[in-house]
Amino acid sequence: MIYFLRSVRLFQERQRFSRKPVFIFASATTPDDLLNELEDGVGMEKKDILTGPSYTGDASVEVLVPRSSRTHGQHPIAEDMLARGHTTNTMVIVPNPFDAWMICHSKSIEQSALLFVGQDKQAEKERQTHLKQFADDPGRHALVGSSAIEAGVDLGAANLYCQETTGSGTTQAFGRVARSGQDANVVYYGNRLFHLASSGMLKGEYSRNEFNRLLRGINPERQAAEIMSG
Repeated sequence: MIYFLRSVRLFQERQRFSRKPVFIFASATTPDDLLNELEDGVGMEKKDILTGPSYTGDASVEVLVPRSSRTHGQHPIAEDMLARGHTTNTMVIVPNPFDAWMICHSKSIEQSALLFVGQDKQAEKERQTHLKQFADDPGRHALVGSSAIEAGVDLGAANLYCQETTGSGTTQAFGRVARSGQDANVVYYGNRLFHLASSGMLKGEYSRNEFNRLLRGINPERQAAEIMSG
């Protein structure tokens, strides 16, 4: 969303408008850094935001060191899921689509896992079928995928397994759990957060906003590429 707003701003700067187009932005939450972009990019102010009550539940977070695999039929994340009884009603979000495929085809969870990655790496019909299967009965499946789940899936799960990525990507992933007042379990794979946890630098409890700010603070964003150049 931030990159989209920046592209809109650059587009407007290169055009001659008598006045800027009006934007209506709808979101369940508005993080501070996104609000700054809205203010700077499209002239939106805090008074323009309508906020309703939050019905999110609590999430318990376990922090582990990232691990991967190059052995077909095996993946540490799949083994962690099996050990914790989370082979169903679970979303797995990893940055690398190949890791998602390896997790999905691990012997530990292959009977319940459904793959959901980008359109350039998976047939759209299969993507939609897997999405519907999980939506209809999450108690029988685990949805395993890449960042396509962060932005493209409006579903919740009782359990989330995710790997460290950008601040915005990580907070998007956390938005997939503890929805509609239901509590959730999160297993988070990240060196930065693990270092803080092992050094005793984390509190025992965080509000959702506090934890999102923490994730955004320790996980840098990708640098936006030049837009509309050439």
